[in-house]
Amino acid sequence: MLRVNEFQLYELATHIHPLTVASPEAKYSEVWFPWWQAKRALQNLFKVRSLEVCFQAANELYLQLTNFVPDSFAEATDKVPNDIDTEEPLG
Repeated sequence: MLRVNEFQLYELATHIHPLTVASPEAKYSEVWFPWWQAKRALQNLFKVRSLEVCFQAANELYLQLTNFVPDSFAEATDKVPNDIDTEEPLG
């Protein structure tokens, strides 16, 4: 039986929390890095835990994040517009 590592869950929560406070008027340049970090935290947890109870919700969240933020850090930064003053909100 794999023991629960509370720190891993706390670390995941610190990365997921910014998703709960994102505004519909948020711009990609404002949210891409916290969202990329949340994706990475989910990926890391998937590698060490099977998440029997919450796999479906965690996977759904991961897939939704993938719609906005690419897996590759370079691709994610390439999506940041050069002129953030004229950038359109995501919502």
